[in-house]
Amino acid sequence: MKQSAEIAQLLLNLTTVALFGGDSAALDQIERELSSQDFQGLAVRGVAEVSVTERDSLPVVLASQFTALRDWETPLSDNLSILVFDHVTAAVSVAKPFEDSLENRPDPGRPPSIRPKPSGDAATGVATSCRRVDLRKLLSLEWSPRRLTVVAVSYDIVSNEYNVVLAGGKSDAPIRSQVTPAPGARSGGISPCDPAVVSPNPSRSSVKFSVEVRPVPLSCVVKGELSTVAIACHLHPGVAEAKRCAVVVSVTCIVVGRDWRNPWTFEWQIPVDSDSDGAPGAPLSAFFSVPLPEDRLALLSSGEYIAYIMLEGHVFGPQRFTIPAAPYAEVRARPDPFFSNQKLPDSPVAPSDQWRGVLINVPERAAINIGKPVVRLSGLARISGADYPKDDRLELIAIDLATRKEYTAFLDQVEENLVVPPPAKPPTPDVINRMIFTRHFNSDIRAALSLPIANATYRLTLQIGDLRSNDLTVQIVIE
Repeated sequence: MKQSAEIAQLLLNLTTVALFGGDSAALDQIERELSSQDFQGLAVRGVAEVSVTERDSLPVVLASQFTALRDWETPLSDNLSILVFDHVTAAVSVAKPFEDSLENRPDPGRPPSIRPKPSGDAATGVATSCRRVDLRKLLSLEWSPRRLTVVAVSYDIVSNEYNVVLAGGKSDAPIRSQVTPAPGARSGGISPCDPAVVSPNPSRSSVKFSVEVRPVPLSCVVKGELSTVAIACHLHPGVAEAKRCAVVVSVTCIVVGRDWRNPWTFEWQIPVDSDSDGAPGAPLSAFFSVPLPEDRLALLSSGEYIAYIMLEGHVFGPQRFTIPAAPYAEVRARPDPFFSNQKLPDSPVAPSDQWRGVLINVPERAAINIGKPVVRLSGLARISGADYPKDDRLELIAIDLATRKEYTAFLDQVEENLVVPPPAKPPTPDVINRMIFTRHFNSDIRAALSLPIANATYRLTLQIGDLRSNDLTVQIVIE
């Protein structure tokens, strides 16, 4: 199977005119070429140099190819993030290029639809995509001379690294701290932090790390070892006055979960405990152990997450770690005692008199505890007689966005011994077709679905026969 770097070479066939001019035919051609390759993953590519005085955009092409099952488990439109490392400022910018795309979200205010899980041959079929993204617009990039490294990440899949130089003009960006006195002589007297200068031997950088999770009390500590080569931006003589550390290396830790709106980023300064003066080009190594903030951990539901570390534009990972369920997470719900057909103040309202369909409403965030574990959903169904389903039970579907586990339940089970007498005179088909059936309903989704009492985020939808409601996301937080 080919690697992302090999696939990125295909994207070089895209001319500068096609890249900046928005030629969709050229993208279609590359997409066809990619579909014939033995490849699953991500690739990113653009031109090597862009003049900030002649161009006003930084277009790149993102190519992807995944199986239908992978796209169901981890939709690219919800999980793709672009990481950009600025070699001038050491800043890492993160953005999701397709999150609000109308192409992927028919209603930008709602999450994507819950699709049936593919199986058999349908699960192994592949979907290929080749799209253009303007990084300047996406990330509001400083449009001045600098060197950038671009990497695409989709949950646990990482693309190749794409390097681009923004040339021309004058830079007003703050340069990273530099050593005093000046570093060793370089041709032309250029500082190692100059955007046109590549760090010495960048391929020698590496990071090995793990995430240690302790359940009670919950803590996550990122432990590892890094090695790189010194550049002037790493040198901090002032630190040496208090410690032996003459060198401090900046790294960025990135944490992602499935379908997260935005990844978490944490900037860390790792001291290098060494007798070396850290002259540019000298090898450096350091061990580190950094806890993730407790206030962030409190927001995580039980399930799997992914961590990366970015060092001088290189991305290391993925490193998987699992947040365990709370000690009382296995306390299961009782039958839903809150089901009713009343119209409540927060019940959905039909958009118009002509509207037909199913709507649900649920809070975006629900704080619960063992004494009050209720998460109430309210809904409205308005169905014409011609479309009324034979099976009109309310089927609620929830997917845990961290674990992808699916929960289903019928909200209003009919009692087995209940006998409904037929009407004295059955209505004719013409009468039925003209009838409009309106129904309100309310339920405690945690009780109805037997959800565990634990921090979690669920995607919800409700179905009556073939009629499907809107999709909503609810975050359940344990107080």
